[in-house]
Amino acid sequence: MEEPDYTRGETTVERYQGKENWNYSALGPVGAIAEVWGNTGTEKTRMLRIMRVIKGTPADGVLRENDVVLGVVSPVGTKTGRFEMDARKAMAAAIAGAERKVNDGRLVLTIYRPEGDPKDGKGKTMPVTLTLPVLPDYSKTSPWACDKTEAIIDAACKSVLARGLYDEKKDETRVIKGGIPTRLEVLGLLATGEDQYAPIIKAYVRELADSKKTDSGSFSSWSISYEMLLLTEYYLATQDEYVLPAIRHTARRIAQGASDVGTFSHGSAYSFTAHGRNWKYPSAYGAMNQCSITCAMALVLARKCGVEDPEVDEVIQKAAYFYRWYVDKGAIPYGDHEPYMAHDNNGVNSQVAVLFDLLGDKEATRSFLPA
Repeated sequence: MEEPDYTRGETTVERYQGKENWNYSALGPVGAIAEVWGNTGTEKTRMLRIMRVIKGTPADGVLRENDVVLGVVSPVGTKTGRFEMDARKAMAAAIAGAERKVNDGRLVLTIYRPEGDPKDGKGKTMPVTLTLPVLPDYSKTSPWACDKTEAIIDAACKSVLARGLYDEKKDETRVIKGGIPTRLEVLGLLATGEDQYAPIIKAYVRELADSKKTDSGSFSSWSISYEMLLLTEYYLATQDEYVLPAIRHTARRIAQGASDVGTFSHGSAYSFTAHGRNWKYPSAYGAMNQCSITCAMALVLARKCGVEDPEVDEVIQKAAYFYRWYVDKGAIPYGDHEPYMAHDNNGVNSQVAVLFDLLGDKEATRSFLPA
């Protein structure tokens, strides 16, 4: 496949019900979401189509939906002002350069702006200037002892709190936001170790714990694993025993939903009887390694929180045995596939390295760390 020509109204995948499709990329502090082409990678990507501009960001009032970013003029650009390498990497380098004090936050892009219908091929190419916040340079030890890293973390935390962690219902009751992104945002606040966030985190996690103490039935492996990561990391950081009943209950639910080899699909495993015994296999279309590894990590952390359960121990052992098979064979694949030779997907290699580190398996940990 060749990259679509966005200046002629071509696109990768039509939007689904007005929402972004999978082929999109957040342009960081620019404040825009862009469609990005990538078949087996993005090395040949030379254009970015703006899909959404976020209010109150540097892109607001400068970029528009359907603008096509063709390149960078400055501070890190080319003589032609067009992308001559992976567009996302070129943008990342230009953003880092613009954020330096010497460049006053100035980021100059070459864009194509359609006039009227993007598909009629009418429009104009022009430079536009965005002003990004000026930040310190990265230190040689980044992300440790790095003022720029700290500034980025601080800005991220402020953004999380500005958006809020609660949804307002029609009856004016307040409920915590769900979903993996919000769980990760609260984990991010927790990871800072800042006392100012402690009351906010405590209120959120306790409310989450209240909802997990007695729930039952089927579950989403993706959701429950990240809920459990938040509950366990919170307890290990604070020793707040209020959340322990939820941790014990959720650990049992995860363990009971595992397949016979310690893996998960989108939900709890299916059960059937054959040859005089019960069997469990992943629901949907087989093992999903990202959520399987996250579930295994969550169970290991639950055990560190004091959970004592033979079924939990058995699932951890099976998961470790399953993923240890990949040691020195290649990268963890997306699902029930052969080992990948040079591709990490969904962060599974990093996650499985953490899993084995938690289990004290140094050899397996090293196998999945970057060279």
